[in-house]
Amino acid sequence: MPFTKLRQSLIKPYGSITGSLSGTSSYARRAITASYALNASGGGGSTLTTGSTYPITSSYASRALTASYALNTFFQTGSNVNQTILYDFSTNEEATITGLNLTDNKWGVSVIEEWDTKLVPGDQYYNSCSLLMHFSGSNGSTTFIDNSSNNFTITSNNGAAISSAQSKFGGGSGYFDGTNDYINVPDNSVFDFGSGDFTIEYWEYRTSSDNTRTVLSRKNVTYTPYMMGYANNGVVSFYASDNGSGWTIVDLSMGSLVLNTWTHYAVTRQGNTFRTFRNGTQISSTTSTMTFPAGSAPVEIGKWSVYYYQGYIDELRITKGVARYTGNFATQSAEFLNNSSVSQSATKYIGSIGGLNDTNVDYGIQKLSNSSLKVRKMSATGTPVSGSVYLSSSVDRVYVNVFDYTKVAVTSSYASRALTASYVNGGITAGRVYALTSLFS
Repeated sequence: MPFTKLRQSLIKPYGSITGSLSGTSSYARRAITASYALNASGGGGSTLTTGSTYPITSSYASRALTASYALNTFFQTGSNVNQTILYDFSTNEEATITGLNLTDNKWGVSVIEEWDTKLVPGDQYYNSCSLLMHFSGSNGSTTFIDNSSNNFTITSNNGAAISSAQSKFGGGSGYFDGTNDYINVPDNSVFDFGSGDFTIEYWEYRTSSDNTRTVLSRKNVTYTPYMMGYANNGVVSFYASDNGSGWTIVDLSMGSLVLNTWTHYAVTRQGNTFRTFRNGTQISSTTSTMTFPAGSAPVEIGKWSVYYYQGYIDELRITKGVARYTGNFATQSAEFLNNSSVSQSATKYIGSIGGLNDTNVDYGIQKLSNSSLKVRKMSATGTPVSGSVYLSSSVDRVYVNVFDYTKVAVTSSYASRALTASYVNGGITAGRVYALTSLFS
């Protein structure tokens, strides 16, 4: 019997009575946690929504009872009938899960991706790079790119260009004709080392044994603060000056000149010790306590004073504040990295299939039969480091949980649908309890 037909004869005063609701209820299997209310002015409502408050129209205008209706977890939980763990699951990879009960299509899937703690590949000294050049680009291009975080604008002079004729890595290198080609990098304090540590290194493919051919200089005066790759009588050298009138800081051999072969050269300062290396082998060392003066003009590559380098240069890197090499080392087998190392903490990413706010499809699920389904990783979203492009699209573990929604736990403390309430208006004594009979019919 609906509330609008509730007769006054159903309400009988007693000292303390708790009644049970009799009759048929449409909420027979739903958990209800609430106090029930008659509201004289309410407009009524036919649809119940969890957590909302509903007024119920009554002919008893002076008998107001307020309360909230709450449906308590109609589907409280599904039965987890299967969890499959997929290892190193990557983009476009798929797996079949069997032994399931998928009849009547009352099932669902959730996915959890998990990464182990790891170090994202990178250069631990990348943020100390003053300049990083790969000399990559199309053949003949005069655009040179600085891949350090400084992103300096580099200027080509007199036709210095990218060439695909030779390269150590990446299919291109910088070509300098030995006549007047060179490039320069804007003057900046990141190229001034003072008395601190540093590393300068590059690969060269020299095509001329002429004296005075020079790879790099920090321009100031004729005796620059430093100059590297200067050829003299079959030897290449590193020079540094503190006064502009002589090579007063160091004058170090970098090894014998090598033609038409890719050769790696490096110079480092560690404290007061200077070292030079060719192809990872230490060539010479010396000590000096002197301080490099600051430069006052662009860094020039392929030139010192009026002397020009002839050949190809690839993978040039200047690092301020770090002596990368203090003994023999293995030269790199690929381009220098363009990012710093990142320690990635263990991370979990929960991806609900068809969930809200999915801008990309993470996983596809296909029902193959009543006992099997296929899961496929569609994209590499949700990577642990926001915006990272260095992590693999695979994850260490993917947990695929299959739920059976025919096995639903529903709980209610109102097994007999008992209702107790206090009536406070309209001549009904406050604080007394009244039984409602046949509230729902």
